[in-house]
Amino acid sequence: MPRIWNYKTYVAGASFRQDQVARCREGQAVELTRDPDNEHDSNAIEVWAGSGQIGFIPQDTAETWAEWMDAGDKFDASIRELNPPERGKEFIGVTIEVLVTPGPGRPGRYD
Repeated sequence: MPRIWNYKTYVAGASFRQDQVARCREGQAVELTRDPDNEHDSNAIEVWAGSGQIGFIPQDTAETWAEWMDAGDKFDASIRELNPPERGKEFIGVTIEVLVTPGPGRPGRYD
């Protein structure tokens, strides 16, 4: 059985999608979708909750994860935390947990 890797990351751009974020709940499944035609980053990975996009995987992480997704690795993600606005911030932040299972014929190590 392949090893499953567990990651935690924030959702970039959630501050611009607060209407959709307000509908989210902790534990809710989210979908990660590659966006190779993104004009700003060909490694972009969108984060979707229900029928609305809540942001992107941060660029430094997406660079690696895009390669893994394109190679057939399986990504299962859910909202781990909805972070309330803090002093100086007027928006709810989103932290997700992501489980990565290597695709067929892929090494089971992502360090």
